[in-house]
Amino acid sequence: MPETAIDPGIHAGRQTPVHEQASRILWLRKPGEVFRFLLDTEADPGLVLERIGPAAGGVLSRGAEARAAGRAVDSGLAIVDGEDGLAFCSTAEPEDFLHRLARYATAAVGSLPALALLADSGAGPLTVDPADDEAAKNYLPEAARVAYVPDLWDDLLVADAATIAAALAATPPGERMWFWLAEDEAAAGGALPLIVQPVAWDPNHDRMTWLIERNAEAGAGKGGTGTATIRDDGTIQFLGFDLCRPMLAALARWVARHAAEYPALGRLVDCQLLVSSGGTVEEVIADPVLWQDVQRAEVPATMRATSAVLEALPLGGECWFWLTAATPEAVFLHLVPVVHDPEGEAFRAEIPGLFRRFGRSFEDAVSGVMSRFASDRLLFSAAKDVRAAAFPGQIKTLLDRYAAEFPALRALGGATLLGAAADGAPRVLATATPA
Repeated sequence: MPETAIDPGIHAGRQTPVHEQASRILWLRKPGEVFRFLLDTEADPGLVLERIGPAAGGVLSRGAEARAAGRAVDSGLAIVDGEDGLAFCSTAEPEDFLHRLARYATAAVGSLPALALLADSGAGPLTVDPADDEAAKNYLPEAARVAYVPDLWDDLLVADAATIAAALAATPPGERMWFWLAEDEAAAGGALPLIVQPVAWDPNHDRMTWLIERNAEAGAGKGGTGTATIRDDGTIQFLGFDLCRPMLAALARWVARHAAEYPALGRLVDCQLLVSSGGTVEEVIADPVLWQDVQRAEVPATMRATSAVLEALPLGGECWFWLTAATPEAVFLHLVPVVHDPEGEAFRAEIPGLFRRFGRSFEDAVSGVMSRFASDRLLFSAAKDVRAAAFPGQIKTLLDRYAAEFPALRALGGATLLGAAADGAPRVLATATPA
């Protein structure tokens, strides 16, 4: 699985209601529940699930539309078995259906992480009308007629360095991850010393459980578990009660071996182990020397990333910007080059996460377009009138806090904030003090 395959779609707000509906049903499933399903591999999402009841009917109508358009689709009922697995019942030959379902899930799990919960699903016959609510809700196929093909799911979610790098690459600052960290490097052999998954992808720990089990099959022994947080500067803190110093050294050696192939592993540089007991952090384990041979990976939406964008911005270059002073440390400025996102779609998808990360930013956040008007002059064009009087102070605070660490940010000194006059012409709202 390439590390670019994972897209934090649900968290970033990029999912449609149908994507979210499928995710919630998979995450919140309970033994004995029955859902209608439609598998249409030419659609996005290719799997639609819905609860049975008066407000339902979407799966039936979608299936009819797909068949009218000449597409081959599968539909029927999905039953949650006693172990929280799924049995898909349709008129199709069970093993043929499972091959189609596994191929779809493996291809689409990057954009719809909850599809990993389809692992080890079965398929059986359907002998009732799925449009009949009462018959559908009470349907239970004969156990002997439900087929399972475990090998089909081997590539759905693989316990390898690419999967870990993809999870790290997709988790922004301010978000949490589940983690498992090997207790004994020697015992791990060819297995992973670290497993991480964003909580936003895996609220019930299902993906983590699957990966930990696959890792154990590869030779991993015991490990420490807990939650990890991506700090505002991009560094990672692992919080758990059974962490120890050798774990950090073993992790650094593993990252050094694999970071060239999977650069996102460089996000682990300078990570910390926080040993907790009774809700209190008793020890912080960190050692920068361990990481001296590993290239630090840039973490988007950090001040380091903002500095890198500014440093590379050519004369006439433009960036989408989002600025707030409502942060724990100072001021935060997020930049996305327009050349990489001409319509601003990816930038707009990031905004909800920034508001969640900085809870008070709704009070003063401003966004728009920033351009390099001259080699030493930046223009901020706000999308609407803002509290312009605060702009010079925000820039000064940002420079006071970060300019020494990131010299490229000094280009913000003397920046001008523009707004629109009544006739639509640009007008100067405020100018920051030169650095």
